[in-house]
Amino acid sequence: MDSQPAKQKMALSIERLSKNVALPPWVFAEHMARFEFAGQFVKNKIVIDCACGSGIGSKIFAEARAKKIYAFDINEEEIEKVKKSNSNLSIKFQLADALSIPLPDNFADVFVSFETIEHIKKDREYLKEAKRVLKKDGIFICSTPNRTITNPSKTINDKPFNKFHVREYSSSEFINVIKEYFSISEIYGQNPAVLLKTKIITKIGKIMPFNFAVWINRLLKLRWLLIKNTERHNVVIKKNSFEYEYIVIIAKK
Repeated sequence: MDSQPAKQKMALSIERLSKNVALPPWVFAEHMARFEFAGQFVKNKIVIDCACGSGIGSKIFAEARAKKIYAFDINEEEIEKVKKSNSNLSIKFQLADALSIPLPDNFADVFVSFETIEHIKKDREYLKEAKRVLKKDGIFICSTPNRTITNPSKTINDKPFNKFHVREYSSSEFINVIKEYFSISEIYGQNPAVLLKTKIITKIGKIMPFNFAVWINRLLKLRWLLIKNTERHNVVIKKNSFEYEYIVIIAKK
């Protein structure tokens, strides 16, 4: 089961959501919005929470009345910690690799995996594994950063600014790779940006060195420290008139 390289394990370990880790407030809000969005699909369902981290999402799914949650992560220390603190019998936390989930074929109704695929070198093996464990017509819920926003002017072959990511997709690239294994039902986004703004920042990225365009986007987020509005992070239906910092896909097997 332990097929991911050590560097990838470290990346997922460091980049996990936890109330004990110092994060910008909007990062926590973005994750919570995704978990709450996925919660509407889990009632009375068998759910896989892949790369569950500290289990915040799993607990939200339990509150949304999922029948059973199988929560997996590759960080042994985190899994042992959350096992000890978990008192909810509907959640089973277990150490496992996203490329080798210890469940039989056609097992789960819903597979949730947020901000994971960009950490995994073998992205298609990950998608094959998700498809394997889902029942016929099972729901796959997945998200990833949109490179057009997070790494303006870069290609999928360029190393992302975030050193823990092995790649970042544009929205169309992400949609296309999901389509190879699933039938997409809906495409959503988080943190919309008008197209003109993204085009300008992309042009800046092409002419300025040292990831200057990335830093522009990051500096613009600092205003969120003063103007707090968690609704801006809601998961909404993707519109062609916007780019979105995160793409969220609902698909079926």
